Amino acid sequence: MTIKEWLTPDFFALNVILVTLLMNLVIYGVVSNFTEDFKMGERLQTGIYSAAVSMSLVYMIMVILGFAGAISRYPYLYDNKYNFLLLGTGPVFGGNGPIFIAVVLGVSVGVLVGYLWGKRKSLRIFLAVAALGCTALIVAMTLLWIINQT
Repeated sequence: MTIKEWLTPDFFALNVILVTLLMNLVIYGVVSNFTEDFKMGERLQTGIYSAAVSMSLVYMIMVILGFAGAISRYPYLYDNKYNFLLLGTGPVFGGNGPIFIAVVLGVSVGVLVGYLWGKRKSLRIFLAVAALGCTALIVAMTLLWIINQT
């Protein structure tokens, strides 16, 4: 394997990087409220939180559409009761299209919500709690899928 192959992420790795970055930004946004020298702006926090919640909701809708047969499922080799989380063998972006679409739509909604309603404290607190819940759900489902590999 050449150094270019090691350093060039494929589309799956790019999706993992984007989702992980958004999850870390949620955690940094919450922590920034309690630190002196690392402060995030109110609109930025609201945008990050709403992006994480929107991304999770879009992916949840895609999983539901996968149950309905509207979105094709990812072909898997081993039986796992959490394989319903793997979507996307369709023509859009290869096998990782739904994840990328969920991230892009989530960030788009986050930018819009942060810009329009970013100063509202009650909205920001609600979105922070919801974003932490979505982050915990992503981690839990990922761990459950990994642990249940046969």
